[in-house]
Amino acid sequence: MTSHKVATDTANGKPLYAHTTPDGKETWQLLDEHLRNVAKLCAEFAAVFGAEKWGRLVGYLHDIGKVSPDFQTLLEGRKKKVDHATAGGQIAFQLFKNELFASLTAFPVMGHHAGLPNGGCVRTDTGSLYERRLRSVPEYSHYQEIFPHNFSLPQSLPCQFEDVAEEEQGVVVAFFTRMLFSCLTDADWLDTERFCNPERFTSRPAPVPIGDLLHEFNTYMQKLPTKKGGNPIITTLRREIQEHCRKAAQNKTGVFSLTVPTGGGKTFSSLAFALEHAQQHGLCRIIYVIPFTSIIEQNAAEFRKALGSLGDKAVLEHHSAYIADDDEKSDAGTVTDIRLATENWDASVIVTTAVQFFESLFSSRPAKCRKLHNIANSAIILDEAQMLPPNLLNPCVMALRELVRGYGATVVLCTATQPALTITEKLSSGFEKAEVREIIPENRLSSIFESFRRVSIDYAGILSDADLAARMLAENQVLTIVNTRARARELFESLDDDDAHYHLSALMYPEHRKRKLDKIRDRLRKGKVCRVVSTSLIEAGVDIDFPAVFREATGLDSVAQAAGRCNREGKLPMPGKVTVFTPKSGLPKAPFFSRRALWADWVRERFSDDLLSPEAVTVYFTQLYKHENLDEPAILTQLEEALEDDEWEGFPAIPFREIDRGFRFILDDTVPLIVECDAALPLLERLQTTEDREEARTLLRRLQAYTVQIYRNYLSRLAVRTISRYTLFVLTGATGYSESTGLVLDDPQFREKERNIY
Repeated sequence: MTSHKVATDTANGKPLYAHTTPDGKETWQLLDEHLRNVAKLCAEFAAVFGAEKWGRLVGYLHDIGKVSPDFQTLLEGRKKKVDHATAGGQIAFQLFKNELFASLTAFPVMGHHAGLPNGGCVRTDTGSLYERRLRSVPEYSHYQEIFPHNFSLPQSLPCQFEDVAEEEQGVVVAFFTRMLFSCLTDADWLDTERFCNPERFTSRPAPVPIGDLLHEFNTYMQKLPTKKGGNPIITTLRREIQEHCRKAAQNKTGVFSLTVPTGGGKTFSSLAFALEHAQQHGLCRIIYVIPFTSIIEQNAAEFRKALGSLGDKAVLEHHSAYIADDDEKSDAGTVTDIRLATENWDASVIVTTAVQFFESLFSSRPAKCRKLHNIANSAIILDEAQMLPPNLLNPCVMALRELVRGYGATVVLCTATQPALTITEKLSSGFEKAEVREIIPENRLSSIFESFRRVSIDYAGILSDADLAARMLAENQVLTIVNTRARARELFESLDDDDAHYHLSALMYPEHRKRKLDKIRDRLRKGKVCRVVSTSLIEAGVDIDFPAVFREATGLDSVAQAAGRCNREGKLPMPGKVTVFTPKSGLPKAPFFSRRALWADWVRERFSDDLLSPEAVTVYFTQLYKHENLDEPAILTQLEEALEDDEWEGFPAIPFREIDRGFRFILDDTVPLIVECDAALPLLERLQTTEDREEARTLLRRLQAYTVQIYRNYLSRLAVRTISRYTLFVLTGATGYSESTGLVLDDPQFREKERNIY
């Protein structure tokens, strides 16, 4: 880099500006200042994965179109929209002879407001990179007045493009483009925020040093008391597992598996690995990826407790349900009233969902991609790795491999039932067998699983609801897990109306479920009668212990999770009883349920003596994946084809927006619905009156505890009001909500008897 000139309009000698204030031009931000700041910050972000020069280049080019007189007039009050992002991309094609390098620069520059465009291949592909490259835009030829002289252009890609197989080059290019895009959007928004909202900018906390967190964690673990009445053998094994994790953390970065039986303490053991590993290798942060939103707060609370006085500062939960993406209308200086603190994941410990993590990695939108560069050089713990959806397995594993291969990340596949993620004909993007290192030594793995064997598994065949209810009533303490919310409610209502009977499902808001679980645990602890009907949500990390469990037929991984709720602490003198049954009415029609149950039966015939062993689980997943389409939206095919056609002459026609639309964990259109219960009312009232962003952010987070996710088409069936300022839907007066079973979708006129008394 060399000297910079003051940015002026060569026609009239007036200064050129990037952003305005209400206080007059003397306080406006100069364009060259903004470009220098963004280039510097973007280069720092990109340096983490060896792309410092690329970061500096896109930083300088992103707003260079603002040199146009049309844009400067816009800042002075002209209403007509001005395209300022295309110019920088066009300049990239002037700077580089290499079409690929020019495109890698142009994609993030042209997309830094509206999102990454499709590559396109003809001029009629409106909005594509191809079309915008040829588009007529406001005059920008005097950009050299701002662009530094003798700029050192990048001469190579840091992303191992030449070292990978030809069919993977599209993957590498697309991934690198998103990472560069992330650096640019974050740098641009931060500098704009620094100028337009300095109070908010200066309030951003710095990440807590990993070494400090490790010290707090070690102190906590040393003082952690042994669970009262717990099995001393299990306590000893949990400590052993954690020691294996600490020892393995000294190994070089890469891919690890942590195969721990349910109840083996993998949450704290994986955190021990991540902290030790990050400290050893200078990793920036720890990202804990959880399959379900329902347990984010639970895990985050455990981490905060384990990290002592630094927990509140260090742990960031990702909550985004209430904030609609508005990328095309928003700039960092004019953001909506609420942007959650999860904007760029600039924290030491992130607890997020698999949906948010993976969908962001395949997104084209600035708000979702902004955080991606902070995934580089991180320890990523993939909790319950077997929950990755089979129809997206190839692109998901590809993304994990690319994070390890090109971006310095470590990935830990953490579960009791390891999915078969090594490369096969169907799983073309799978890991090489030697690439995945098991944390638990091979000579201890079988022994540990044997020591944790606390249940016997019986297959009861077909049971009617009446038979199942009778079997439940014959047990004093029993848990039954079924596949759907409708089944859970039907079975619960078939039991006697008794205070000892409980129902759990995702149609109950989290605070309601928490109250129920507290009552259930209290009854179990005191030896009282307790019978529970639940959906599979209870299998996701819920620490609860029954002597008997019934499980509706399902996949082997879910059977193992259900078994983890039975005799969890090994207190019974004999094994707990897990009974798998098929309902007389049949399994749900969705192929997802029937295929998983089918292959579980197939494996049961071959591993009847040790159904939940690691070997049996591997065979189960191998068979399941062999008969699934592991890339339903054809993400990898689209990326491969983007670079293979000679017609483009090196120009990558990557369909970023098509990939974004196609990569969805959940295809159904769901929305959050706040239940207007007594505890939520004051929060809602305050939210509608406050003008303080931080207070509003806190209120939104607290309201998560009273929220149910429902399909959008159900809104018309319920008494719902809208708080448009935050795109919130509220169930008015809790009409249609039952204290026993939660939201009653098929009877919106339902009302608890006590709510009819005024």
